[in-house]
Amino acid sequence: MLRLGLPKLAGGYLRDAMSVCPDYSHARSYETYASIATLMVRTYISEQKADSADIILRKLDSMLDWMVKERKEDPRNWLRTRVYALHAAAELLRGNLTLCNEWMENCRKAIVPGAPIKYYPTYYITKYHLAMRQGNYNEALEMVDMLLDKANVLPLRGEYLLQKAKILQHLGRWEEATK
Repeated sequence: MLRLGLPKLAGGYLRDAMSVCPDYSHARSYETYASIATLMVRTYISEQKADSADIILRKLDSMLDWMVKERKEDPRNWLRTRVYALHAAAELLRGNLTLCNEWMENCRKAIVPGAPIKYYPTYYITKYHLAMRQGNYNEALEMVDMLLDKANVLPLRGEYLLQKAKILQHLGRWEEATK
């Protein structure tokens, strides 16, 4: 539903899934639970509900601790980096750039060197939004170009093409923005 551009309908299904299984310890497959929970957090962030996102992020934090204790961690650290990047996105939404930068640093440290970008899209998307918020348009342009280069990472390619045009306008590169 999210890929079809129906976030409200997808949000309804995700909320239902989270209410059926509110805690990871009762989930049959913790990977599926984690995927649903991260999608729910993204939905709350897109709806500007940082506090609701934070509640689920806390569940995911305890799930990460449980995974370490049970030795069930993914060698690519995809879940850890996604949770850290979503924490950063929630703090960015709140306007707390200090905590956002701390979460981004934790996320950067958790990324496995040499692993493809497709495992860590949330980190790069949050990094783009942080660069835009801080007015660092050159870094934001670099992130958008990288995300656009990896077509399989982004289902919303058109949105980032528009963002690239806006960044180029901020940088005074009007001719490139109109192409």
